[in-house]
Amino acid sequence: MNPKIKPKQAKSKLTKLVAVSIIIVALIALVVFNLNFVIINFQYYLQPETFKPGEKVYLKESYYLPNGSYGIGAQRLIRPLNKQEIDEMPYKDLSFDDEKKAKLYASITPDLKPYVSNYNITFVYSKMKENRTALIGTYVGQYLLPAKGPDNKGVTDLFYVIKPNKQVFSANRFPNSSIPENYTLADSNIYINSKTATSEELAAFK
Repeated sequence: MNPKIKPKQAKSKLTKLVAVSIIIVALIALVVFNLNFVIINFQYYLQPETFKPGEKVYLKESYYLPNGSYGIGAQRLIRPLNKQEIDEMPYKDLSFDDEKKAKLYASITPDLKPYVSNYNITFVYSKMKENRTALIGTYVGQYLLPAKGPDNKGVTDLFYVIKPNKQVFSANRFPNSSIPENYTLADSNIYINSKTATSEELAAFK
């Protein structure tokens, strides 16, 4: 040990060094484990939009499965029900009773947030093949939105709102998708994950 540095000073310097090291490791871990979060925020806030309103949006080749039985699911934004909507339910559903109402009231908690979810709508592979196009729609806008996967874990991602191409679009084709009982549709938009979209038609259809 340097004789000019007192033990207390040395301990203080060591503590600072350890603290700085921990911060650096934490920042590296944050970037590594939340790389997608960093990328999508960069795309949303710092890069110009990939598409302009009205431009054609195609499905990326890596997401096109010509022999797939279904297609790629589109998403809808859903939000928690409010108490007024729960109160109005008996007028829309005669089977809705006080027990169901109490259960729904109890399920409306402050931690519930809107999120993007698969909802019985699909861009169908067989229809793309039949019409010889991977055009899924025209661009409307983009949003950073929370989503939930099969594991029910939430993650924020970049979504495009599109006006769907009806030639390849189908309702009630996405299996095992439903809205939780205490949620409802937040708007009429059709959302797709930005990772699935491109401005180029598939080579097979050119």
